[in-house]
Amino acid sequence: MVCLVAAVGIVLASPPVSDKGSSAVASKTVGPATFQSQESTPGAPFRFVVMADSRGSTKGVNESVLRTIMGKVKKLSPQPKFVFFTGDMVGGGPTVARQLDFWKSVMDDYYPLKAIYPAIGNHEGKEPVFSKAFTYLPNEMVTGYGHTVYWINYGNADFFVLNSNRSHEVTAAERNWLDKALKNSAKNLHFVFVHEPAYPTGSHLGSSLDANKLSRDKLWTIFDARGVTLVFVGHEHNYARRHIDSAMNETIKGTRFGFKRKIYQVTSGSVGAPPTSTYKSKTGVDVPPKAVYNYSVVDVSGGKVSVRVFDSKNKCIDKFSIGK
Repeated sequence: MVCLVAAVGIVLASPPVSDKGSSAVASKTVGPATFQSQESTPGAPFRFVVMADSRGSTKGVNESVLRTIMGKVKKLSPQPKFVFFTGDMVGGGPTVARQLDFWKSVMDDYYPLKAIYPAIGNHEGKEPVFSKAFTYLPNEMVTGYGHTVYWINYGNADFFVLNSNRSHEVTAAERNWLDKALKNSAKNLHFVFVHEPAYPTGSHLGSSLDANKLSRDKLWTIFDARGVTLVFVGHEHNYARRHIDSAMNETIKGTRFGFKRKIYQVTSGSVGAPPTSTYKSKTGVDVPPKAVYNYSVVDVSGGKVSVRVFDSKNKCIDKFSIGK
């Protein structure tokens, strides 16, 4: 099926101005670790894939569905440079370390692990367990977070992976690091990956980043002020697309939040976990929850970002683009 991409009226932010004297972000230190840069041809088009939530009954993994989806990804042309996985790779529990090893063995059948960039989910256990499983990821970019919070770039884009596991919150330490990193970035596209949605649509209302709305809105204020391009999440086992803009403005504990931009939160979750279509929170929802296994294909060409979303049978279930 041909999946044409529909354009949407979102204006990309101009690149934030770097600090005086910082002409090369790749050489700056943000927090305790040096920014990790991936090589690419400047301005060349590239592709990445996003998915989440593969937990199941085979050593903690829904191996059958995960392999079905990865088989589809492996047939894409052109091939993705990266696969971002926004958490809940495994079921968790006492054997979580072995489960993560099994998950890696499945993924390694399709791509080298260094092409796989996961975010920690609530089923991955403690941060040291995740960090030990993924030692190739940038380490200690935020002190005490190991390999669970990191930043890479490729071409004209930044990719930020955050940790939502500390009491349903992207903490102040992470937010400060992210704000500084975005401020000093020389790139004009900024993608964020985190397991829990800031604005869940149903099955995890109250047990996502909305459990701490003050912290959530402080985080989104950074996205808004620094011109984040797209936010990808998992946690809710479906596909959904929602735009966050001034309709979400509110006052929390005496602090007034006023978002100005329109930014999509894309829930690309489930490649194995039981799908759900629970739908309760509807403001700004462009695509209501679809209870299907799914993955997102993102193409970047200059300042244009094109997204197509497919189910496990490769039926296109959503498509949109941002920028020019």
